[in-house]
Amino acid sequence: MPFAFTHLVTAWFVGLIIQTKKKLNKLSWGLLLLGSILPDGDYIFQWIFNVQIHRSISHSLLFLIISYLILYFILKNYKKEKYAIYLTIGVTTHLFLDLFIYPGIMLLWPLQYWISIFGVSLTPSVKEISVTYLTRFSGLAIMDMILGVAWLAYLFIKGKLKF
Repeated sequence: MPFAFTHLVTAWFVGLIIQTKKKLNKLSWGLLLLGSILPDGDYIFQWIFNVQIHRSISHSLLFLIISYLILYFILKNYKKEKYAIYLTIGVTTHLFLDLFIYPGIMLLWPLQYWISIFGVSLTPSVKEISVTYLTRFSGLAIMDMILGVAWLAYLFIKGKLKF
């Protein structure tokens, strides 16, 4: 199960690949890295509200499109709408990594199909998977998210991580 740090590092590598063709500014990097952990924000809602939603709406193509459109129109007010694509790239890297973990993700949410590299399944329910992962991994996932972001922020502030 990829935690936040794995998602961040993967997005960072994708950013480095993009930089071979085009220099990314700080806003591009920030949105790329934010997008890489944004889908797992549903852990916070699960933890606070005790609802089983992990790997459903926030891990779907619908979420990918809506998050892009919302950010696009927010950034349009500042004439920076072209940067919204970097959030989308970050979310896409997240969804790609989660395809490698059983039972996969509900990429076509609200349809109840779990899609992974292992195939398509109707078997696991969101509740079944969420309760299992929530009880086993939510504390670790939240801690990993906090530590990963803090570590990257520290390296950036100290000038040891350059974008």
